[in-house]
Amino acid sequence: MPKDGPRGGPQECPAEHVCFWPEADYGGQMSGYRNPYAHTCGHVPGRSARSAVNNENQGRTLCASG
Repeated sequence: MPKDGPRGGPQECPAEHVCFWPEADYGGQMSGYRNPYAHTCGHVPGRSARSAVNNENQGRTLCASG
């Protein structure tokens, strides 16, 4: 189990949201955002993400930085 919380999964992401987890395989505390800005790249507020789910009815592009 990850150090900062139990593992979740895509089913936890509410409809019409884009969701992020800080650990691979949906580990840690999920953050969900409704209607995030489209066609822009930015930081996940407050942290980085190792897992993501798009539960919207439109495509999203996820950008990586390192």
